[in-house]
Amino acid sequence: MPVPSLITDLTTVAATNSPTGSESPATADDYFRAHASFIAQLRDSAFGAWQTWQDVTASRALGVIYTNSTGRAIVICVTCSLPHGAFIQLTVNGLNIGFQSNTTGGVTNSMCMTAIIPDGATYKSSGSSAHSIWMELRA
Repeated sequence: MPVPSLITDLTTVAATNSPTGSESPATADDYFRAHASFIAQLRDSAFGAWQTWQDVTASRALGVIYTNSTGRAIVICVTCSLPHGAFIQLTVNGLNIGFQSNTTGGVTNSMCMTAIIPDGATYKSSGSSAHSIWMELRA
């Protein structure tokens, strides 16, 4: 096997991902360096790695479509106070993925909706009650 240049060059069979034993020390070193870089790629792309919760409430509005252009998946958590009869829903790529409503008479309920937003996906929160907190786990 030649020295892999991409993680997709590797297979799930360990013996096929290493030098055959007849390579020069420099080529063997290239294998080790390639594998170390693949491990770093996996570490850095792990969900939540190098991401923090950010309060984006001031920059988000009900019914506005946003696009995740961060290069990786993010998590959103939208919290709102719903008076009787109010509702909120989350939409990702035009698909309604969550809906909550308050059917409790005379009571205002605080509700939170959370979703994973893939890289490149569009998302929005809509409904009859504005959000009070909008948090995103992002880089």
